[in-house]
Formats: sequence, C-alpha cells, structure tokens
Amino acid sequence: FETLWFRPFRYLQVSVETADEPLELNSLTCRFTGFPLRRRGHVRSAGAPEIARIADIDWRTVRLCAHETFFDCPHYEQCQFVGDSRIQAVYHYLLADEDGLARKCLRDFHVARTPDGLTPSRSPSRRLQIIPTFSLLWIGMLHDFLRYRGDREFAGRLLPLGREILRWFADRRRGDGLLGPVPYAPFIDWTEPFDCGNAPQDADGGSATLTLLTAGACAWQADLEDRCGLAEAADGYRADAADLLAATRRSCLDEGAGLVADTASRTSCSVHAQVFAALFGLFDAPAGRKAVESAWGAE
Repeated sequence: FETLWFRPFRYLQVSVETADEPLELNSLTCRFTGFPLRRRGHVRSAGAPEIARIADIDWRTVRLCAHETFFDCPHYEQCQFVGDSRIQAVYHYLLADEDGLARKCLRDFHVARTPDGLTPSRSPSRRLQIIPTFSLLWIGMLHDFLRYRGDREFAGRLLPLGREILRWFADRRRGDGLLGPVPYAPFIDWTEPFDCGNAPQDADGGSATLTLLTAGACAWQADLEDRCGLAEAADGYRADAADLLAATRRSCLDEGAGLVADTASRTSCSVHAQVFAALFGLFDAPAGRKAVESAWGAE
C-alpha cells in the first residue's frame, strides 16, 4: 500500500483489526520527498544556541515547502502563493544559492496574469482567486530576484507585468491621492482586528496600508526599470511613490502621536500601518521604530 499523494506527518498511527488469520507486518517505511536543496549557507549566533535549533527547523520546513513548485504549507493547501513564495525564494538564494524554483514561480504568475493586469493569488491553480496585494508582492519578488541573482535579461522579460499591476492600482486612486476601494481580497495578515486578514478600508477606500504598499511597489518597479536601463520610466515610478507617501501623510498621519491611522477616517491604528510607513519611507528610522513600538504596545 502506498498513498496516492505525499503527506507530511509528525506521528504515524497504524490500526489493525484481524479476523481468522493473524497479520504479519513485514515492514513500515516512509520516504522523504522535496526539492533537492543543498545547504551552502549557515545561520550562527554566538551565545544563542536556540538560533541554531530554529535554523534547523527552518531548513526542514523550507525543504518540505519546495517540490515542483513552492508550497505555502506541506500539510494543507500545498499552493504556490506569491506572498509565501517571495519569502521562500530569498531563503533559497541566501542559504542554498539556488534560484530554479524562484524563476519558475515568477514565470508561473507571469503567464497566468489576468486580462486586467493582475496576477492570480496562486499559480498553477484550477480556480481563479485574486488577492491584489499579492500582485504588488510579485513586483517585490522580481525585485528581490534581480537584487540577489543579478540576471537583468530574465528580469527584463518579466518587468512589463509590474507596469500592468501598477496601472491597475493607479486607476483606483481617488482625488486626495489615496487608493479608493480595493476589491477582491486585499489581504495583509491574519490578525484579529482585520476582517478575514484584509486591510481596513472605509466605504470609499482610503486605506493607508494599501496605499503605502503600492508606494513600496512603485519604488521596487523604479529600481527594476533603472537596473534594466529604463531610467525615464524609473523616474515616473519614483514620482508615483512620492505622491502616494505624501497623500498618506496628509490624510492619515497624526503628527502629535507620530502614528499613521489605518484609514483617512482615523478610527483605528494598526502595527501594520506603522511597519509599512517605516519600510517605505514615510518615517525615518527613529520615528518608525517609535511608531511601531507605540502601536505594538497599544495592541
């Protein structure tokens, strides 16, 4: 007997009920399967032995999440989502000096793009699911690839999809410069204050988190354009990033508290908005750290 599809497990229970004849169990074996990663880098921390143990768990987890595609998890969905794959790809670059699955992942989403310019949330897949924030993270994944692997020819062939994605978001900007309502599932994190993990939005949009992530994607796209020899296009995306940051600052920043509200209505304030503000340039480093710590303490 062999299962039709591989399954991960921690414990294996065998229950046997016999009738007139006893059962003779000759062997019970399992086989490991996964992408053939070879460890070329190591994580060490003097005086913190638990870091080495965590690194070993990481290595096993990453191998279980790499087969013919990246997996978000080996036990349940076994899907190649952009949000998960971007993180896994960087791990492959740094710890295994490997980019085969990353190249395949970037191409899988490129060929599966929708007519309006977004990527599906997962690919390959029989069912279409749209998570617009994951399309922005695809731009980040391509930017990571060029940064860590340096293959401008490969990145240049895929770069136009980033323009299509950002055009989709540009079409949804409202008069004050923030994004209007973002449809489908603008997922950010499975955190309790967020509805099904989606970024807070007012009825007319105005999400600081989504606007800031779009600003970050514009900055990634600008760097991609620059590195691929397209300086004029890069300037336009830098200007877009600056405009989005300025709009967030005007509508969502509480100068007195030094915090960015989740939306222009300023009814809530999440750690996520502060993290994005720090990551994408609305705060300088000291102000960003203070904002994140303050919001974290409040939650």
